[in-house]
Amino acid sequence: MRGTAATPPGGNRWSKRVPAFGSYSRYMIGSHAWHIQIVLVMLVCIVLAVDISPWVGSVWAGAADKKVAGAIAAVLRFSAYRAFDIMAQVFPIACVLGMLWAETVHSGSGQRLMIQITGRSHFRAATPLVLVALAATLIQFALDNYVRPDAVIQLIGERLGSYRSYVDRVPPERAVWLSLGDDILQARISKADPPTFEALTYYRFAKDHVRDITVADAARPTAKGNASFWTFLNGNIWHFDAGRGRSIDALGTRYPGSPFEELQLELPIDPLWLQYRGIDPKYLPAKVLSRLAKSRGIPSDQPKYAAWLQLRYAQAFIPGMLGLLVAAVFYLLQDRRPLLVAVLASLALGYMGFAVMRLMTVIAEHAVLPPAVVAWALPALLAASSAVTFWRLARYDRAYPSGSSIAGEAA
Repeated sequence: MRGTAATPPGGNRWSKRVPAFGSYSRYMIGSHAWHIQIVLVMLVCIVLAVDISPWVGSVWAGAADKKVAGAIAAVLRFSAYRAFDIMAQVFPIACVLGMLWAETVHSGSGQRLMIQITGRSHFRAATPLVLVALAATLIQFALDNYVRPDAVIQLIGERLGSYRSYVDRVPPERAVWLSLGDDILQARISKADPPTFEALTYYRFAKDHVRDITVADAARPTAKGNASFWTFLNGNIWHFDAGRGRSIDALGTRYPGSPFEELQLELPIDPLWLQYRGIDPKYLPAKVLSRLAKSRGIPSDQPKYAAWLQLRYAQAFIPGMLGLLVAAVFYLLQDRRPLLVAVLASLALGYMGFAVMRLMTVIAEHAVLPPAVVAWALPALLAASSAVTFWRLARYDRAYPSGSSIAGEAA
């Protein structure tokens, strides 16, 4: 009869024979790591070959004055930096595919059945999956916050490949217009390090009129480094009262204004933003992104640094948690469906997970919803789905607490 097997003498001795972490767990962790590594190397090599091929010639030409050895070194550095950048992008895919591959091999070879016969259920066999998922979270966090930003900053600093124009920090020759809330700044950005403003005109507005206009040769941050105040050099300032308008065209002729050599004004532009202007938030070093996310000195039309800070933290959990869910669904299906069906269904689930991840990134970038809500929605959904799936897998452990589920089923 189903479920009538007696508990062996000594109580729950099956559970004692199959500890949560032992030789099996070490073997499966090694298997998952090996398969993830193979997929990661394959993906990086394929993407890298396609990515760098249009730029190898320009990188070689840019280092031609350093002779052959220098040109080869430049190409190798460019390839290495791009490989680190690509690795951060493809690691989630490699993690999910590698974990599913390892579980498929384990089931297809009959090893999974052997483990079940020894009394270890799918639920108790999940310890290696959880540990691999935790390791994947740490790896993805390191790749996104340290490895990838450092590699891209090096590419920008050495002006290699597409980064010469795509995220190059060389300031434009013409003046830029920056929207600062209700105010407007027109200026050129100097090539100094750190950069400052040159030939600027600063328009400050009250509720219904122009409050003042400041024209200066240059502006630099205050000596104290206050992100809200800048020192304007060699210029004039014109003040306007409500209801007493003046023609701006007449400024400097009939109304000479108030000349100054140095004048401190509130200018809500963070010098750190000016230093890293033009670099996509996903490439910024972790400390820089964290400071810009909290800064109030960011022009109105600039990227959402706070949103990307939340995305950086949240997306570190996605590779491991998605791989964990895919493996759990694979466990659930392989007992009811052919192995090929279980694999294809798990692959489809992984694809849907990555599609949703990309969708959440777009929503966060465009501030459709609060960044924290959007960024953490997918990790929360994956965690809940994994918990439900493993709860279903644990039904035998709940029905047969002595560990004799296999014997009960056989009876």
